[in-house]
Amino acid sequence: MRALYAALCVLGTILPYGAFAPFLIEQGAAPGLLVRELFGSPVPAFFGWDVIVSSLVLWIFVFAEGRRLGMTHLWVYVAANLAVGVSLALPLFLWAREGGRRAAAARAAGPRGPLLRDVDCVSLPVADLDAALDFWRTRLGHELIWRTESAAGLRLPDCASELVIHTENRPAAAELAVHAVPAAVERFRAAGGATLVPPFEIAIGQCAVVRDPWDNALVLLDRSKGLLVTDDAGNVMPDVREI
Repeated sequence: MRALYAALCVLGTILPYGAFAPFLIEQGAAPGLLVRELFGSPVPAFFGWDVIVSSLVLWIFVFAEGRRLGMTHLWVYVAANLAVGVSLALPLFLWAREGGRRAAAARAAGPRGPLLRDVDCVSLPVADLDAALDFWRTRLGHELIWRTESAAGLRLPDCASELVIHTENRPAAAELAVHAVPAAVERFRAAGGATLVPPFEIAIGQCAVVRDPWDNALVLLDRSKGLLVTDDAGNVMPDVREI
């Protein structure tokens, strides 16, 4: 896609200026005349207002999306818009954004590193959390690590993974940890997978559901907000995280 965006940048510069060049050669820099020509009749005015509104929308998109992705020098795309138009500024921004996404994915997983870090937990839906705790903790000996109103984490003694039981509306799953969910989802899609549920916020970070080419659904999560902190009884302390 970056090659396509680069080609559109070239076309988006050459074609508008190719049409505008005769006016510049004949009239020079004449802003007043340019405005009269642009808004002097209904058809040019239609395209003039379309360009102005599209430019404002582009600026909002550039700054919102650019800040979300941590992009820098966002003024460059506004300058490109003012110097040429949306025809250059939009494909230039998309070209840079595509490169930023690839770099973020590479940083998140390492140049050639594995996508998955470890198994964070095996989660099981239950109808009654107290009854499930009695079954898994009291009868089968799994130590309680943490608990909320709708879920509880139990220790698996030979590994760092947890057994999570919950009354939430989601199926049983092995939840796999990654460095950063948004970048992991992008990398997974680029490799041929698909997104079932886009990234969303959870207590310890972000989560998403993806599907591999063989229709296996996988739950990905990261710990970007830090681990849960509990009191002596195992109850999760709201708004407190272990970094």
